[in-house]
Amino acid sequence: MSTLRSLLVSVVAVMLASPAAAQSESSSASAFDQRPARPSTAHRVVRTFDFDHPDLNPGDVPIGWVRAQDADGVRDRPGFPLWNLARLDTQHAQSPPGSILLDISGQSASLRLLPGVIPVFPGADYLIVAKVRTEDLEDARARLVARFLDATGEPIAESETSSPLVRSPGRWSTLRLALVGAYENAADIQIDLELVQPSVYAPRSLDPHRIRAEDIDARVWFDDVVVSQLPRVELSTAAPANITTADEPPTIELSVRDLTGETLDAELHVTDDTGRHVDAWHGRLGRGNIRESWTPQLPGFGWYRADLIVSNEQGPIGSASLDFVHIPARPETPTDAAGDRRRFMLMLGDRADHLIDAAPEMLDRVGIAALAVPLWRDDDDPERILAALERLAPVAESLARRAVDLDFELPLIPHALRRDLALEAGDIPALLARDRSTWSPYLDPFLDRFGQLSARWRLGAAEPLGGAPIAVTGLGERIATARDALARLVPGPRVRIPWPSEIALPPEFASIESTSVAIHLPSDLDADAIAPLVATLADSGLRASDENGPSIDMVLAPPDLDDTAPRDAAVAFTRLTLAFWRSLATGRQAEHRRLAIAAPWTPTLARRPQIMPRPELAALANLSDRLNGRVFTTAFSPAPHVTAWLFEPRPNAPLGHDALLVVWADHPTAKGVPVEFQLAARDVHAFDIYANQTTLPLTTVGLNDRTIHRFTPTDEPLFIEGVDPRIMRFAAGVRIRPTFFTVSQGAIRTELVVENPFEEPLAGQWTIVSPGGRAVGAARSRSWDIRPAAGSLSIAAGGSRTIQLSVAFSLLEHARKMPFIIEAELPTGRVRVHVPVEIGVPDVDVELSYRPAPGPDGPHLVVRARIANFRETDLSLRGAAFAPGAPRQNAILPTLPSQRQTTRRFFFRDAYEASKGKDVVVSFTTANDERLSKSIYIDP
Repeated sequence: MSTLRSLLVSVVAVMLASPAAAQSESSSASAFDQRPARPSTAHRVVRTFDFDHPDLNPGDVPIGWVRAQDADGVRDRPGFPLWNLARLDTQHAQSPPGSILLDISGQSASLRLLPGVIPVFPGADYLIVAKVRTEDLEDARARLVARFLDATGEPIAESETSSPLVRSPGRWSTLRLALVGAYENAADIQIDLELVQPSVYAPRSLDPHRIRAEDIDARVWFDDVVVSQLPRVELSTAAPANITTADEPPTIELSVRDLTGETLDAELHVTDDTGRHVDAWHGRLGRGNIRESWTPQLPGFGWYRADLIVSNEQGPIGSASLDFVHIPARPETPTDAAGDRRRFMLMLGDRADHLIDAAPEMLDRVGIAALAVPLWRDDDDPERILAALERLAPVAESLARRAVDLDFELPLIPHALRRDLALEAGDIPALLARDRSTWSPYLDPFLDRFGQLSARWRLGAAEPLGGAPIAVTGLGERIATARDALARLVPGPRVRIPWPSEIALPPEFASIESTSVAIHLPSDLDADAIAPLVATLADSGLRASDENGPSIDMVLAPPDLDDTAPRDAAVAFTRLTLAFWRSLATGRQAEHRRLAIAAPWTPTLARRPQIMPRPELAALANLSDRLNGRVFTTAFSPAPHVTAWLFEPRPNAPLGHDALLVVWADHPTAKGVPVEFQLAARDVHAFDIYANQTTLPLTTVGLNDRTIHRFTPTDEPLFIEGVDPRIMRFAAGVRIRPTFFTVSQGAIRTELVVENPFEEPLAGQWTIVSPGGRAVGAARSRSWDIRPAAGSLSIAAGGSRTIQLSVAFSLLEHARKMPFIIEAELPTGRVRVHVPVEIGVPDVDVELSYRPAPGPDGPHLVVRARIANFRETDLSLRGAAFAPGAPRQNAILPTLPSQRQTTRRFFFRDAYEASKGKDVVVSFTTANDERLSKSIYIDP
């Protein structure tokens, strides 16, 4: 509910400035008689408490309010002692003369509105706003608390909500909170004005063994408490799970229910995952209950957010937000190659009805065939278990008929059960090791009904509770006992235990029969960490699974969209998934791995819950299509700082599957720089992370009629289908040996290796275009001498050839990574390949930085060089630095010990301004005449 509450709170500032907000409890009878004959609950401003007439109150508190302090026989409120007595005050007021003062002598204080003062419409939303001023608060805070009451005056516990905690020393601030009308039994509103200590507002964050800091003498004033009725505003689509497809319009349905009788206007805006405006709709809604439909014009597939603002004559009074995805349509029965669509799993994370009901259609639309369904909730009891079973059973049976792999999850022990047995919430194996009679009413109904549908049972949460795994001590015995308990009603059960990736698997896992592991990945995991993680798991001794499914799940919890931009989240998820899919081609037991995505949607309101899909769900729909039936085979670089991964069809891939190339820029310097590379002997099709398609035409360029495809890589993976895998394998098979060139006198002996991946002999010419050749648009480089720089090729099918090269280059060449660009004739045409090499001095590294230094005639320039010696022996160096228009600066390092580093500074007098926009070069030479030169650019 927090989503809607925050939206409701954000749109009321203009409304509260309206004349209607001036309505107060002191309004005259004659003024009241002039209004239309409508109940007070039907007005926009339902009630205002300004506390300005203390003479009308018989005591120290306003009529209708009570000091909600701890009192025997009246109420039990530990931490709210009787000596803290709220009262009317005239010392400070936002609107003089009166306000409410809460002063404390330790512990907390509260003033509470009595039942029956503010009757409400069931299902209506309300906003409560108050002014607050504090004095001498250090640890204590002021806040508003509100809740709905039922017709008997009892609180509806789940409706209670609190405003932010504030300190507002010596000034008036505004507190706001929203009550969402999700409760049909709501009869009126109760409000608490509170001054609370940390023991009240943050009890769980405090160490019970430490002395708690607490304010002893502090004060808070409240004034102008306004209760307003807001329109109920909702957005949705007609599509299941708000996943629209290309064969249906992405129609947005808006519903506004307002009980005030005002005429309302609406503005509906749609933005994409970068926040870019896509389309908008404006309309007058009229009065009462209104429903409208609108189909935005979307630029393509992807993730979108619709934001609705509803206004009256004074300004905004309500809002709603809707996330939805638009993806390609797919056949009713997607083709599955070797179970690839089962390598992706959705984890519902909650047994909520709207998630259960939407699951079959959601899986169909996204194109995956594995689901983890939680069976237990924290508030379960045997009666709720039976009700949940009846709701879940037909959906589970429908999924089983669709050949969906089902995992049944016991995420936590229900509160009532773990309280009676004194167990940790997530330790399911410990529960199943107890006497069966204690837990059978909670589990046996599920085992009896679902035991024939799946043998896979997850014993733990989608995220390990508290971030800690199940205790290791006696783990093997407890898991074996748990499996035996399940086996009474589940034939051959396989259990899966959650485990955080940051903690090494205990040796027990290698010896526990029929046990799998779910490795929970951090939401900010970098894709490069997948390969070493898989290697670690492969070496952990985990047993291979059988035909029942993978033995290792990698569970990914998407990051918070408040901290991560939607587009960035989708890109990171795509990169991580590609790294996971690449891991399937290497290591032991690769066929027993699966990627599980935990709840890729945003939680929504309990009043009308619906799935608000995250951008990862749209990316997953694309990945399930692109990767299905394909396996990673090779990697290469078609241009500097550009990564390309080739995925080729499996032997049993569906008809029509061809090779897929995925490319992205892995360095900022490569983003947006066009790449020219032949991908096939025909046009090919490229897809972005959401499956938006473009055509890359085959183009002829250059004097030698070289054929290329042109594409521009970014940090977002680009999926290119229809490529010729032989060209990619040829590019990956062209190598320079060695790849590290030391800058020194004399030529370097190296080798050019060329492999022939074609089914026929390879005959033609090869040329080293760069370095030393004439690159496109550049003069011939005279600083490199490569012999031979060209020649003929004659390689048998599947064979290779090694060409001996002599490479010499200038001592002024800077240490860096660079490509050799080699052009060769292939049966498909002339292809240019980039082969990365590195120039430098082995085991010696130099890093440069600079700063201006003040001087009488202008700033000096100071360049700092950090030199590191990674060799096993000591090192002697001579250094020189060159700045534009400045004398050369020298430095000597007689001895730099092994495995040590040092710094040298080069000082150029009055040279900072003259060096702006230019390079400064620093060069070090070893006693063996090895030279390492680097440059640093001076920003203008």
